[in-house]
Amino acid sequence: MIISKPMSCTVNPPKPVCGESLVQTLSLFLSQERLQHSLRTAQTAVFLARKFSAPVEKAWHAALLHDCARELREKDLRSLVGMDTPEPDDKAWQEFPILLHGFAGAVMAKKLFHQEDEEILEAIRNHVTGTPGMGLLSQIVFLADFLEPGRTWLPAERREELLALSLIGMLKAVLESTFDYLQKEGKRIAKSSLLLYDEVVCGMQL
Repeated sequence: MIISKPMSCTVNPPKPVCGESLVQTLSLFLSQERLQHSLRTAQTAVFLARKFSAPVEKAWHAALLHDCARELREKDLRSLVGMDTPEPDDKAWQEFPILLHGFAGAVMAKKLFHQEDEEILEAIRNHVTGTPGMGLLSQIVFLADFLEPGRTWLPAERREELLALSLIGMLKAVLESTFDYLQKEGKRIAKSSLLLYDEVVCGMQL
């Protein structure tokens, strides 16, 4: 597989890449704009982790790595994921291959960044569309990606309102906002997102 962005060094540490080393290595694969988004997402994930009693360090690492494959070419995404898409019968995945970047990112995080923590890998894998049965860390990264303060479509006042909600209320509101946007753009909603929404609504009714 040929990766679009050139590497200027070989990364093969005995332990997961972390700290400044992680940011430096990540910058080899991401534009400055995307890297800054990842840093803001990590900061938001830390805030949410503290709010909802999740492991802060895991939240930071998962959120920082969540878009590590976002700027790879389609053929590289498919090469990392394999021949089968995560949802082979879902036309959204067929029409928008960029949805694969979460699954490709989990593979990349494991192979390149030597990240073995399954909670972190799951959070990277599922941050794009969400999926029912997600663990707390996955939910936090999914939310942080939407709620980080650099998102220009989200007014600051509305962001603060969302951040004040319960976890399940936040998930519901973020999913509904995402659905509204996709419908306005004439884009398909991934089945995994719809199933997550059904799960969230059922949970609110208990």
